[in-house]
Amino acid sequence: MDIPRGSREPHEYDPRTMQPPLESSSRASPLSVQTNPTMSANFKVQMWQNRPFDSGVHTMTHSQAPSMMSMTSIHAGSQISTMSSVVDTDAAELTDQQQQKFENISLALCPTHPEYANAEGVIPELINLMKDNDEVVVYRALFIMQNIAKLDADISRTPSARIRGGDAVTAIINVLQVRKNTPNIIRMALGTLFQICIRADGLDDVAKVNAQCNGELIRMLIEHARTVPFSCYKYALLTLHSLVSDKVHGPQCAQQARQMDTMQVVSEWLQHEKSEKLLPVIVDLVRILCDKNHEQKAYFLGMNGIPKLLNILKKCLYENCLWRTTRLLTVFSNFNPQMLVQCNAPAVLAPQLAHDSERLVLVSLECLRNISDVPTDANRYDLLRSLLRLFGHRNQKVTRYTLDILANLCANNKVNKEFLISNGIVGYLLRVLNEERTMSKQNQTIIVEEIHECILSILCTLCVGNNMIEDVRIEVFRQPQLFLEKLIHMRPVLLKQTLQLLSKAALRDENLAGFRNCSLDGVCFIQQIVYILRVACNQPPETQMVEGIKVCELINLSMIVLHCLCRDRELLEMVVYYLLYAENMKVRECDILLPVYALHDTHEESIKKSAISLIEATVHHPKMAAFFNQNHSLINGLQHFARCPNPVLANLAKESLKTIMLGGAMPRNPPPPYVRTKEKTNALPSLEVSTSSTAAPSAMPSPVARSTRMSSESGLWPEPMEGAGEQIPEDFAIADDPFVNVFCPTAVPQSSPPFSRECSQLFTNCKSF
Repeated sequence: MDIPRGSREPHEYDPRTMQPPLESSSRASPLSVQTNPTMSANFKVQMWQNRPFDSGVHTMTHSQAPSMMSMTSIHAGSQISTMSSVVDTDAAELTDQQQQKFENISLALCPTHPEYANAEGVIPELINLMKDNDEVVVYRALFIMQNIAKLDADISRTPSARIRGGDAVTAIINVLQVRKNTPNIIRMALGTLFQICIRADGLDDVAKVNAQCNGELIRMLIEHARTVPFSCYKYALLTLHSLVSDKVHGPQCAQQARQMDTMQVVSEWLQHEKSEKLLPVIVDLVRILCDKNHEQKAYFLGMNGIPKLLNILKKCLYENCLWRTTRLLTVFSNFNPQMLVQCNAPAVLAPQLAHDSERLVLVSLECLRNISDVPTDANRYDLLRSLLRLFGHRNQKVTRYTLDILANLCANNKVNKEFLISNGIVGYLLRVLNEERTMSKQNQTIIVEEIHECILSILCTLCVGNNMIEDVRIEVFRQPQLFLEKLIHMRPVLLKQTLQLLSKAALRDENLAGFRNCSLDGVCFIQQIVYILRVACNQPPETQMVEGIKVCELINLSMIVLHCLCRDRELLEMVVYYLLYAENMKVRECDILLPVYALHDTHEESIKKSAISLIEATVHHPKMAAFFNQNHSLINGLQHFARCPNPVLANLAKESLKTIMLGGAMPRNPPPPYVRTKEKTNALPSLEVSTSSTAAPSAMPSPVARSTRMSSESGLWPEPMEGAGEQIPEDFAIADDPFVNVFCPTAVPQSSPPFSRECSQLFTNCKSF
């Protein structure tokens, strides 16, 4: 294994055993396995196996305590437990002189032995032995101290720790300083420290000693995080993590670690460490060092940190390792999303969306959402397929994140749009829209509204900017009741998105039957859209925005949809009826036609264009033409706009005046016919919907009845209307923005009755502006 820079000791080690060579070992320490003649053969074997200080991290075997970083770990500070259970009695043979030093100390401490109850009394003697000049004695004293610390760590059996106060910790720090060239002693000392830190009171003692010595312990841990023999670095990293992750002392310890360039050492181990049980600790150390620290984040990125994290995701299978690594990537997805995209993070994260772990799926989606708005020409088909498979997930948060990502990937990306359309995304979206609507019928929560808003925004995006828009605009309107219900509910986050989508669907002749025939509790599309226009126009002048949306945008979208529908003869009849109804001609204290009010009350060109376009379309109806012709102020207003410098407004005003002078009906070649028989056979399924609108429900005339009345008035309609409801020029439409929140104030009573041609008092009470 490659060793991080600065991690090699002054002497070389055998890479196969991580032990010193024979000759150097004999000079360095009497504890060395290969040369000490006083040690038994059994103890040599144990030392080769690292048994006395083995751990789940070193051998990748599970320990009795929860594995490190486990959510059920007994240690709240580090959430780590990697050391094995209490080590068995060591079989080493001590010389008589060495044995005398341990005369009053049992070498076989365990909870069932009476010696453990008296262990607290031997700790001062062990502390003295750790200062001995004989390395065998120091090692043995640490070995016994570690056994006591392990037994203390089992909180269920030892409510009161035997190792208390800072004396033992201070002695261990002294060993780390004095014996820094004896890695087997260093490992035993670090393992003992780690065991002490498992208990909250022990961690508190260790942190206080570190503070008293101005961070000397942190410095020693960082130094030994470079020591590979005897796996010293593992216990250094584990103990360091315990300190910096503590809620009380962690911030101070983390700051000391930052100042000592810990990031350089830790980030190197991200690349070199192979254990999937230790990697989560190293990853979490990086996270803590980077927490609320832009300098450390930039430093980590400069050390090629993102590719290291992505490489962990590619090679590891351990769920905890994958989750923590992805969570760290999410931190950097907010800091520098462009770098993650450059390193191809979306392709690495995509397979994780199929993982059985819900928390891993969620954190992967969160990371992808943060980087999904970064423009790229890279192929994202695999990611898009993975996202489509998440439709119908039981977790609403998963659904929400999935939709957010799809919305970003679709925005201004023709290739992604066409891929998704070809793979049936419109059907998936409508199904989720219907299912979420049904489940939240009684108690519509915020997250459900967010899901609905995102679905509508994606559908809007798919209706523009690709070669399949004509088919999409038909497919999205297969269930018009879904969208009429959104209009009737008048929910703030949905109203604008619904109007935007309807403005796209209304451009297709195949959808006009849905606009004509669909109604819920007697409320139809035209009736509700005019009502929305009326509510928006009646907002106080000082109310420019309501719940995050501009009122003028709502006015503009309502008029755009009405204008598009005016090209159908029946729909034009209904638009004129509801616009001229007395209740809908009241704007505050004035009696005025709604599009006329919008035309004169705004300074925005887009609203002026939409208003005068709606006027131009509606005056093709003889009743609307007569209404204008009888009001000189209305004619004067149109004449004023006919002379304005804006050529589009001027031409529309001139066309309106010309149509009014001709009485509204202008013959032309008929448009492609709407096949009535097909409309009847394609009857739309009814939905059981209890609307929350305050509109007074009333039965709409049936399509057959309206058709009969239409034929009886054929004298007014010698031919289809020339120019009525023609599509607004390209520069008319406001910019598509499916991500803006939408508005609707508390609905005022909607009292206009359903459309009926027998209503004859429409045109008598309207005053000029």
